[in-house]
Amino acid sequence: MMAIDIERCVMPNTYVKQLAQELGRPGAVVAGTGIGADEIEHYSRPVTVLQHLQMLRNAHTIAPTPDWYLKWGQRMGEHFHGPVSMAWLSAPTLGEGFDVFLKYIPSRVPYLAWKGYIEGKHFIAEVSPLLDADDVGHMLVEVPMLVMHEYARTIRPGSIADARVELAHPAPAHHALYARWFGCPVVFGA
Repeated sequence: MMAIDIERCVMPNTYVKQLAQELGRPGAVVAGTGIGADEIEHYSRPVTVLQHLQMLRNAHTIAPTPDWYLKWGQRMGEHFHGPVSMAWLSAPTLGEGFDVFLKYIPSRVPYLAWKGYIEGKHFIAEVSPLLDADDVGHMLVEVPMLVMHEYARTIRPGSIADARVELAHPAPAHHALYARWFGCPVVFGA
């Protein structure tokens, strides 16, 4: 696993507002990040990965359900990615859209390494964490995977049941809820 400097590596500031709005308790979400609750609406500086991790930990603590982040990730599927959203939604084919996603999503989500390739009749997207985020590490992988999954659902309407999501981490206590968000088999410990 390649390491990243979580205090210097930055990501888009849109995550501050999105995550703070998600749970309706913005002050609690940004607690301990150095971002004031009064700054959230117009926060203009990049967010460090360290700040993002703290916001995820805070949000996970106050969330009403254990799958809150999957709901958040599903809503981000088509939105909030700036020029990347425009590029992948206007790509002429699903494959070219995946190429755009894999090329540019690391600038939005710098704590993951992405690799995509064709294997037989299947497109495989591999996601590898570049940091050990212990208690929120599963979210770091699952949310971007769900965003990519939502893109496929948007561009290719119809059943996505033939897709398959394989996650390396063990099944969480709320694993039965994943079918609701992904609409296809989700395998843990893969």
